[in-house]
Amino acid sequence: MAKNAELFICLIVTASVILLYIVNKCVLNTEILEDPGDYSWIIHGIRNVLGYATVFVPGYLVYKYVVSTNYLNKSGRGVFGAIIRTCFGEDELLLVNSNTHSGANVRTPLQDCCLLLFYFCGLQISYLSWGVLQEKVMTQKYENSDKEVGYFKDSQFLVFINRILAFLTAAIILFCSKQPRHRCPLYKYMYCSLSNIMSSWCQYEALKYVSFPHQVLAKASKTIPVMIMGKLVSKTKYEFYEYVTAIILSIGMLLFMVDTGNDRSNSTITTFSGIFTTVSLLQQSSFMTSFEFMIRFPQFIVDAILLSLCSAGGQLFIYNTVSSFGPLVFVIISTIRQGFSVLLSCMIYQHHVSAVGIFGVCLVFFSMLLRTYCGYRIKTLKQFHLQSS
Repeated sequence: MAKNAELFICLIVTASVILLYIVNKCVLNTEILEDPGDYSWIIHGIRNVLGYATVFVPGYLVYKYVVSTNYLNKSGRGVFGAIIRTCFGEDELLLVNSNTHSGANVRTPLQDCCLLLFYFCGLQISYLSWGVLQEKVMTQKYENSDKEVGYFKDSQFLVFINRILAFLTAAIILFCSKQPRHRCPLYKYMYCSLSNIMSSWCQYEALKYVSFPHQVLAKASKTIPVMIMGKLVSKTKYEFYEYVTAIILSIGMLLFMVDTGNDRSNSTITTFSGIFTTVSLLQQSSFMTSFEFMIRFPQFIVDAILLSLCSAGGQLFIYNTVSSFGPLVFVIISTIRQGFSVLLSCMIYQHHVSAVGIFGVCLVFFSMLLRTYCGYRIKTLKQFHLQSS
């Protein structure tokens, strides 16, 4: 019985992968995809999603089969069963009592200040360097010793390098530090990996069409669509200060956009993330093109590695900051970092911003800080009233 189930799982994976590969090749060879024109970012996004589906869909089908047949309880023996259990088994997490180490984690105010300063500087250096490098890679020309000039265009390959180096960094950290045993099934990481690589790809791809300051401010203004969708779909009730800060943010964005326009047109998580991007790159035959670019322009290799290391290092600083000082402190540091990123980008890459645009940028970040402060203040008052009652 177990062998029949394992054979059927192999057939599911093989058949779905072959079918999706054929579908992907047929879609990629259609005439509209060969010359997308102004809609290239949409076409590239579709290509990426089709590539990721070659991993996601077979995994989903196997998961549904394992659950419906109760495979893990009835079978699941041997190497094959161990693999299925690792991917889909709902083993309990080994809980760690946080109170057991509370005495060892007590720090003096001076130690807190030094640690906070270290995390602040680490976050600023990591992500300011990351911002400068990603704009360089995606928007600036590369020139080699033979005076050849080229522009890097494959955002997905850059995401692939990021994720591979992030994986290696995480593996080194885990190997060198003592970590509690964690038995979360691997399939649960697929969702965050997929959303992570898509958001990273969109971020790099956007720099082909808008400047880095526009991108940073657009990301900062995500509060507005979140509030609109929350009100329309979930009927969420928001506090008065949330509406006020959203209005201030909108005015700031409007002033910046109207004043600066878009000068870009005039200028020249993880294992699953690596699997997703690898499969998609192989199906699109983008690996060789990107490797040829790396060989022709060695400076790109240096920039891509530094970019990936800055991103991975920044993630470590984020986790440690939130763990040690809470999300509020991290949000404030992150907001300051975004402001510095815009300033640094304008200085290095000569983005023109007049006084009106600068005022708009200040409004955007003021609204973010005001929103954070008001949220913290209201939460503190509610906790105080609950304790007093």
